[in-house]
Amino acid sequence: MPPPASLGGSAPDAAEQAKQACRELARRLATPEGARAARALQRAGELRLPAPALALPGEPGAGDDAALASVLPDSAAPRRARPISIWQPRGAGSELVFMRPEPLPLGDHFAERREIRPKRTPLPLRVCLFGESAAAGYLYAPQLTPAGVLEAQLRAVAGEGAAEVIDFARTNETLGSLAATIEAAVQIQPDVLVIFAGNNWNLLETPEVSPYAPSVAARQRYAEAWWEPGGPVALAAGRLRDVVAATFERIALIARAIGVPVVVVVPEVSLAGWESRQPVLWLPGGETAGRAGRPQGSAVVRWYRHLAGGRRHLERRAWAAAARSARQMLDLDGGANPSSWRLLARARLGAGDEAAAAAAARSEIDAAAYPTLAFLGAPQATSLAKELLREAAHRHDFALVDLPAAFAAHTGSPLPGRRLFLDYCHLTAEGIEVAMAAVACEVLRLSGIAETAADPTALGGRGAQAKAAGELGWRELLRRLPRLRVPAAVEAVARLGAAVHGAHRLLAVGPKAELLEAWCDAALDASPGVESAMLDVIAARASPLPAVLTPAQARNLGSAYRLGLPHGWRWEHADVEVVAAIVASLERHGRPQARAEADTLFLAGRGIASSGTELLAPPYYLWEPLERFFPDVMSLTDQPRPATLRSPWPETSLCLICDGERDVALDVTARLPLPPSPTPGQPWPTPGGARRRGTLRLSIAGQAAATLPLREAWSRHQVRLPRHLLQRGRNRLVLHWPMPAAAGEAALQAALARLDEGIAADLHPVFGELYSAVARPA
Repeated sequence: MPPPASLGGSAPDAAEQAKQACRELARRLATPEGARAARALQRAGELRLPAPALALPGEPGAGDDAALASVLPDSAAPRRARPISIWQPRGAGSELVFMRPEPLPLGDHFAERREIRPKRTPLPLRVCLFGESAAAGYLYAPQLTPAGVLEAQLRAVAGEGAAEVIDFARTNETLGSLAATIEAAVQIQPDVLVIFAGNNWNLLETPEVSPYAPSVAARQRYAEAWWEPGGPVALAAGRLRDVVAATFERIALIARAIGVPVVVVVPEVSLAGWESRQPVLWLPGGETAGRAGRPQGSAVVRWYRHLAGGRRHLERRAWAAAARSARQMLDLDGGANPSSWRLLARARLGAGDEAAAAAAARSEIDAAAYPTLAFLGAPQATSLAKELLREAAHRHDFALVDLPAAFAAHTGSPLPGRRLFLDYCHLTAEGIEVAMAAVACEVLRLSGIAETAADPTALGGRGAQAKAAGELGWRELLRRLPRLRVPAAVEAVARLGAAVHGAHRLLAVGPKAELLEAWCDAALDASPGVESAMLDVIAARASPLPAVLTPAQARNLGSAYRLGLPHGWRWEHADVEVVAAIVASLERHGRPQARAEADTLFLAGRGIASSGTELLAPPYYLWEPLERFFPDVMSLTDQPRPATLRSPWPETSLCLICDGERDVALDVTARLPLPPSPTPGQPWPTPGGARRRGTLRLSIAGQAAATLPLREAWSRHQVRLPRHLLQRGRNRLVLHWPMPAAAGEAALQAALARLDEGIAADLHPVFGELYSAVARPA
């Protein structure tokens, strides 16, 4: 099909020709042959829709020299002040100041500093810190931030007026906006640039390399990449390499133009204190025979059986058996699934081999690649991100602070965990202190502050001390610095925040409760007064109102243990994992009635109604809200959110809140969906055609409660959950889906065929689908 003819002539003629061309295009696209031809033209670059050009930093169209010249001090071009991140310019000349909008009641993603003025004097040394949420001090901010710690360390060495650190770090930072902020920050005359980034890159820098990408062309490119070496993961890695290289070329240009040094911080992540459970993709391989010739199921079925067996081995502390299960999973998935590596890491750690556990944990992080995710992942710097940062520092002669090496030297262990990390990548106070000491050492060495301070009349005569500190290693510098003192309330809120935020983002291979309860215990140990914030969390989650409208949230805003944006006030979920951890911790700390109090609140505010309570809409009653396909959670595609709950995991857990004194009637509408057929419009090439049959098992507290026969078509069932299985308050109702019956290779081919058509597709099995689950007292 040739592309539509070019349009010319007079305006009326052009309009009519456009209409005719559109009609002809629509007519041809309405046939399968025409649609295929259009896709071929699109891939060849001969049929495109006009779109604004998106240039990488440093590429034509990205505002290269002209934009940079407008902010450089020595530029002859007219200069007009422009915003630096969210700080807006006010005034001009000597009255110029950059003002920040007022923070929202629950905080926002930026530092709280209200105003920033251009630098007018040689001192203090102005250090500008750029980066992501780890650099922003997430869960401690605004009371404690890496920028504030770094400033205190520099002043402790060189004198009170020697240095200041301007905090431009922000959560959800991307490379494009980071480079733009650095460029705009030239207006305030920085002396040193510190860049602390890399955790976000896996999730935020290549979103187009995904089977759920909004762009039709991106989906088609994803399908093509599947057959190339390394597949879509390699495609995303190549694009990330290009983006990082272009961004740091831009940063190097800025730094050379204004003559300031750059310090690059390579982030470290939690290896022992975080886990990345993910479903497995459709795997090639059909039925195999086991002992006595019994069928063992498809590769996907075997993978999940090995995982279940491995988790049982972990519970029994049978480390060698758990490692064997992990190796069997790795043989099936080729090392491309993080769950297999996490099981191996747990087994190796249990056996006392920290080095092997660390290696498996790093492989886990690398395997949680955005192009193959089903569940929403957590921001963690991959091996590739760290490699790219080291390469950029070497290429541009930037100073390098390598936190993986620094943290291993500080703790004596290759396996960092809760001592240095609150969650997946955010640092504890000790982690911040160590990281910033390493940065301070580089700043002192590079900045010339030691020479400036050498004047005995400046900085209280600390020139010799500053010069010596710049030549010390970071460990000796850290030993000589005053210890970081964190107010007890600030520490307690950060630790409670680790439990709340961790519950929202953690999908664990092993027990999740032990990690959450450990942080709740740590919060109460830091300051018993944090109990009030814990009770506010429970009251807000049990209320029938949105959490931000509850008296509990309003009460907490005025307390010394104020919870903010990172603590999920805007989530409309029961947060049962958090509530259970808080209750268990409060009971251990002398509040034995905590569980009964929480259950009373939940029954009053969210107990099942006599008229029936829908457990699916809104997703308040989902036990693990992120245990869904991440586009269904975030609406990333061009398709509307599905009206059903699709489970990419063999289990779906719901929170059933009842009095425990009566049976509960449950009305379920569900099905066992088949993947798309390998041949569009044709049934599955199986003996039964498009058929799937199985039994949905329901359990409460690990005890069998009911069974439902399901098929590929929707069906409605009513069951009775006996009261002897129910307790007063929160009950975990688990739906155990039957294993998928489709051949993995055929299902994967069908998904790729859809992607080649430009249609979003699931590369993971969908175990079951729920339309409704209504509970009422029987």
